[in-house]
Amino acid sequence: MEKDPVVERIRRIKREIARKFDYDLHKFTEYIRDKQKNSGAKLVNTLKIVKNKSSSTKF
Repeated sequence: MEKDPVVERIRRIKREIARKFDYDLHKFTEYIRDKQKNSGAKLVNTLKIVKNKSSSTKF
């Protein structure tokens, strides 16, 4: 089966973003919230993340 170039591009971009924030979802959401605050546009829906022992905040 041939790979879809659009899907491959999205996956590549996802890996680049994950790497940029050390695979830490909290770092990424803090960055987006800061951008949101400075732009005035709503980019992140505020949700409370509940951690448990088996959950991970990694990409």
